Amino acid sequence: MVDLKRKTAILIMVLTFVTAFSSVSADDYFYYSLGQQITAQTSDSLITIIPEEGYRPGTKDAKEIYHPAIDQDYDPVQVGGNAWEYHLLESWDLDSALDAMHGYPGIEIANPIFGTPDSTPVYLTDEFILRFGDEIHWIIAEDIINSYNLEIVEPPVDSIDPHRYVVRMTAESGLDLLEVANLLYANDTIDYSVPNFHNNIRFDAQPVNDPYYEHQWHLPKIGFEEALDFTNLSNEVYVAILDVGFDLDHEDMDLNRIHLTYDAAGDNIYEPYYWDYDVSPPVIDSPTLNQNHYWGHGMKALGLINATMNNETGVVGIAPSVKYILIKVVDSNKNSKDSRTSLGIDMAALHAAFSKCHVISASWHEAYQTDDIEAALSRAHKWQAVTFAAAEDEAGEMAYPATSQYTIAVGATNEWDVVENFSASGPELDLVAPGIDLWTTDRMGNLGSNPDIHPCTGDKHYFCRFWGTSASCAIAAGVAAKVFAVMPEAMSPMPASGQQGAYGHPVDFMRQVLLTSADDMVGSDNTPGWDPDYGHGRVNAHNAMLTAAEHCLAGDANHSTGVDIDDVVYLINYIFGGGPPPHPMVCFGDANGSGGIDIDDVVYLIQYIFASGPAPDPAACDPEWK
Repeated sequence: MVDLKRKTAILIMVLTFVTAFSSVSADDYFYYSLGQQITAQTSDSLITIIPEEGYRPGTKDAKEIYHPAIDQDYDPVQVGGNAWEYHLLESWDLDSALDAMHGYPGIEIANPIFGTPDSTPVYLTDEFILRFGDEIHWIIAEDIINSYNLEIVEPPVDSIDPHRYVVRMTAESGLDLLEVANLLYANDTIDYSVPNFHNNIRFDAQPVNDPYYEHQWHLPKIGFEEALDFTNLSNEVYVAILDVGFDLDHEDMDLNRIHLTYDAAGDNIYEPYYWDYDVSPPVIDSPTLNQNHYWGHGMKALGLINATMNNETGVVGIAPSVKYILIKVVDSNKNSKDSRTSLGIDMAALHAAFSKCHVISASWHEAYQTDDIEAALSRAHKWQAVTFAAAEDEAGEMAYPATSQYTIAVGATNEWDVVENFSASGPELDLVAPGIDLWTTDRMGNLGSNPDIHPCTGDKHYFCRFWGTSASCAIAAGVAAKVFAVMPEAMSPMPASGQQGAYGHPVDFMRQVLLTSADDMVGSDNTPGWDPDYGHGRVNAHNAMLTAAEHCLAGDANHSTGVDIDDVVYLINYIFGGGPPPHPMVCFGDANGSGGIDIDDVVYLIQYIFASGPAPDPAACDPEWK
């Protein structure tokens, strides 16, 4: 890393010298992340401007911004915070316009707009994120920040990380944001320096329409019904869902299972104690289908995991007994910042440190990777939370954070187990899961994706065509929660103390369980083992729970990780006293492998424990056991 930083410093000094005499090509806009130079695509016709104090674009009651390069036929559009999008005249190229705007009245900062292959804009703000090395004292860190005339927006006290700053450019900063960020990245005292992008979270689901269990084809496909054979599932499993917001008044939602709600991107984040618990999406006065679809995304992902079971209402979630943490990472103007996304992940990681978050579902992707998100994901991994990420819905190569080493990446299949053509593929793909035409919860009434335009059953509280790798990601996360529910000893009792689960690091355990239990050679998959389109195969909840339960002992009726007289008493109580069934599956009480549980199993266990009789039959919990 040091060699890269030194080379980076030399490169930046050369570029700075050259650009004093000539414009930089649009191809030369770049930043550094995860030790790599990331070259960004830029728009030739759009820029963002952060106005000086006293200037407000597009208003009649304050000074407006005029510049010879700006096309006045287009009204400026606020893209987040105090940043505004402007159109350039065709007679101006991007680099010349940005150069001419330096020091121009009314303009504090002008930035290019980054793009993606499908032309989705990604905005630079006037902020970037710095992380100093652990050995760097805060006085030295702030001296470096001040030397570049940067303003500290979020000091380390606002973050879980004591060495992380969010800083803002000022008119006195001199250079462009990317130049400053890159210069600081080359500083050996700094671990990373990355732009605080705006609007770069994109949810991997396609808008269509509406709802019920008999229609939830994905559940039998992944062995949901067979998985119901597992008994006494732990309800102390916690799943964090990071999304656009959640309807806490939904009829198919059990409020008693909410552990925490937190708005990481909310307007009240700077209030005392920095807490904002309101994760509700905004109410749109004049809703359109696309807006409804966007703001209903969180409820769709939540419903696939947590919709209440056996309440005679709506749909069924894969893991309806777990508890959940609902984190809103997009503000009510559809804006997101990496620092806020990172904060959302950190909030989940913080709870993971105290065994109150075991699974994280991130059903979205970002146009550009950043070290700050990676650092938050690494903290979640350190504190033993299993993070799932959507592969992306634009085919081609996978996107971040699915490409992160700290996530399990999930692609999408259809009812025939064929990978959908929108599902991205690549060397980082781990699994696939159902991801098209899924029935799940929606926002209540007309606020979700099912207004009068596209009713499926007439019930507007549900949605019947949720599709995309967003859905697949949520399903895989739900299966992981189900596995932990049947094997709670695999979770760490207190990660903050460094203690791991009974089977090692929970992330390693879960990855091994899910990848080895997935259904390989499904759909059009003709490649044994892993391949870039299907990963290790389509996730199977029943197989995953069986694979996890292989760590259990046949005859261990009370799931104590040993076979003793307590199991004899447990079986007698079950057979004759109406006591609870053996768990994690009833078949674990079938000591003699007869295919049923009766007094013979009690006698069999007594002979094993006290008379050196044969051991309980491990084949009793074969998938064909009835």
